[in-house]
Amino acid sequence: MAENFLVAFLVVVLVGLVWASALSQVFCSSVPSATSNFESSYKVSVQNGFYVADHTLYVSVPPSVHEYYNGKSHTVINEMDYVKYVTPSAVQSMADNIREVTNATPYNDEEFANAVLMMVHEVPYVKSNAKYPVETLVDNQADCDGLSILAASIMKAGGVNVVLLLYNDITPPHMNIGVNLAQMPVSHSWWTVPSGIEYENKTYWVAECTSLADWTVGDRPELLSSAKPIVIPLAGSEKNSPAKVASSLDSGLLSSSISINLTAVYANGSDARIINVSGSVSPASPNVSVTLYVNQPGYAPNAYQTVTDDFGNYAEVWNVTLPGTYIMRTSWSGFSNRSGSDSDAITVFIGAQQPVIQDSSSGFIGVETQTHSPWYMALFNKGSEEFLKSNLTGTNVVLSGDFMVLSDGHEIAPNETTVTVPAHRATYRVPRSSRTVTVFVPEQVITIPGAELLSSQFGFILQQNGASNYTASVKVLNDDELSQISQNIGASNAVIINASSVATKNAWHQAVARVVGDKATVEVYNESGDQLDNRSQSWSGQSSGEFAVLMTYPTGQIIAFKDLKVEAITQAPPATTQKLAEGNGFEFLYPYVSPLLLVAGVVLAIVCLWQRHGSKKCANAVRESL
Repeated sequence: MAENFLVAFLVVVLVGLVWASALSQVFCSSVPSATSNFESSYKVSVQNGFYVADHTLYVSVPPSVHEYYNGKSHTVINEMDYVKYVTPSAVQSMADNIREVTNATPYNDEEFANAVLMMVHEVPYVKSNAKYPVETLVDNQADCDGLSILAASIMKAGGVNVVLLLYNDITPPHMNIGVNLAQMPVSHSWWTVPSGIEYENKTYWVAECTSLADWTVGDRPELLSSAKPIVIPLAGSEKNSPAKVASSLDSGLLSSSISINLTAVYANGSDARIINVSGSVSPASPNVSVTLYVNQPGYAPNAYQTVTDDFGNYAEVWNVTLPGTYIMRTSWSGFSNRSGSDSDAITVFIGAQQPVIQDSSSGFIGVETQTHSPWYMALFNKGSEEFLKSNLTGTNVVLSGDFMVLSDGHEIAPNETTVTVPAHRATYRVPRSSRTVTVFVPEQVITIPGAELLSSQFGFILQQNGASNYTASVKVLNDDELSQISQNIGASNAVIINASSVATKNAWHQAVARVVGDKATVEVYNESGDQLDNRSQSWSGQSSGEFAVLMTYPTGQIIAFKDLKVEAITQAPPATTQKLAEGNGFEFLYPYVSPLLLVAGVVLAIVCLWQRHGSKKCANAVRESL
C-alpha cells in the first residue's frame, strides 16, 4: 500500500514540476517592443604572430531594415537564385570594423575571413529556408545556406573574393563558401592540408560556416571529402542597399533618433499628388543617408534615399499616382559608434479624386439603377479603408490616435463630367432566392459632379456591444456607416464630436474616445496638447452605445494617421479556470514551487520507507546519505 502511494505521489511531483516550469515560462517571458532596434554582440579573436587579441563586435538593426529584406523575394528555383541574398552593402559597417583589427596582421585577408567565420559560428544552426543576412542577424538562427550567405556578404564587403559552394550530390544538400587568398591558408593545424577547389584559374579555399567545430579557412568537414560542389559566383549580388546595419567595435552603440513630418501636398493634375516628407536626425549629423520607406500592405517596401544638410535636416518628395493605403517611415543607419533608428510609422490614405468610368464598348459594369444611391458614389465608397480594428473586453477602455488632413489648397478639382451609358441588358438576382432575371436598361445620360461637391468622412469609433464588450476602429466611412452614425448623433446612447469644426488642415490632432467607470468621453486636441473640444455623458446602466470623433474631408484628399492604439485599462474578471494563467498576484511564488514540491516528495518518501522497513533502518539509511 505504501509503495503504491509513494509511486503515485512521485508522479504527482513530476507533473507538478512540469506545471511549475510552464508557469515560470508564462509569467517570466517577455516580448521585445516592435519599435526597438535588434541589438546583439559577437566575440572576434585576431591572431598576430603569437599574440591573440579578443574583441567584441556590437550590432544594431532598426526594424525597418529587417522589414525591407523580409519583404523581398525569397524564391529559390535554381542555384543562381542564392546570389540575390548576398548583400554586402547592408553589412558594410561590420566588415569595416573587423577589417580595422585585421589589416595590421601579416595575412590580413585570411585573418579577416577567419574572424568573420568565428563571428558567424556564434549564430545557432536551425533548419530554415534561405535568408538575407539581416534576417539571420535578427532571427539569431539559420541553417547552412543562411550562415554561408551571411559570411559571404561580410567577406565580400571587406574586399575578399568569395563564392558560394552548393553540394547537391549529398543528402541532405549542404552549402558553405570558398575564399580566394593570395597564399595557401597558414592558420591551420600542421598535420592537416587545406582543402580548396579550382574555379576560373583561381583556388577557392573551403570555409565551413556552421558551428559544429571551430572551422577556419581551408578546413573541410569529412562528410564533404568526396562531394563535388556547384560554384556560385557573386557578381550579380546586391550593389547598394538603402537598408544598413550599424556596428561598433569594443564599445556599445549609442542611441539616436529620427523624426518625420508630412507637409504640403500639391496636386499634379487630376491623379498624381506630391507629398513633402521632412525631418531631422538626432544628434544632428550632416551629410548622412536617410531612407524613406513607403509600403503598401501586402507588398515589399519601396525605398527612396536622400541626405541630411549641415544641420542634420532632410527633405524628400514622394510622388504618388494611385489611391490606396500606404505606410511611411524614415530611417538612417547611424555611423561610428552611433546606432541607426526609425521614425514613427505614419499611415497615409489617398482617396480616388474622381470615379473611374469603364469603357462602354464591352458592356457597362456597376450601373446602379436606384436613384437614391448613385452608382458613382459607390465607386468612391469602394475606397473605404479600415486602419485599426480591435475587439476587447474591459471596464475601462481607451481608443486614441493622431490624424491630419493634408492640403496646400491647390488641389485641382475635376469639372462636371457627362457620361452616356448605352442601352444594355442587366442580370439581377431575385432577393432571398437563387433565381435571376434579365432586364433591358434604356440609354441613360449621367452627370457626375466635380469632386469639390463631394466629401468623405473618417472616424475614431468606439462601439460598446454589451457590458464590458467593445469594438474599436479607425476607418474611412462608407454611406451606410455614415447614415447609421447620423441617426445616433441625437440619441442618448451616442457621444460624438464632429472635429471638422475645430481641426485645421496640415496639422496633427489627437482624437480620444474612452469609457472610464460610469462616464463616456470623446476629445480632440491640437498638436500642442490643447483641448479643442470634448463631449461626455454619464454611462451608468447602459449596455450599448457609440462614441466617436468624426472628420469631414474633400473626396480625393490625403489623410494621415499615427500612434493608433486601443487598450483596456482594467480587464474584465477572468473565468475561474483561467485565473491562474492570467495572473492572480502570487506570481512571485512560482520560482519556489519546484523546490517545495521536491522537498515534500523527499519527506514523504522517507516517511513511507520508515513505515515499511522500520524506523531504525530508515534512520540509518538517511544518516548514510547525508
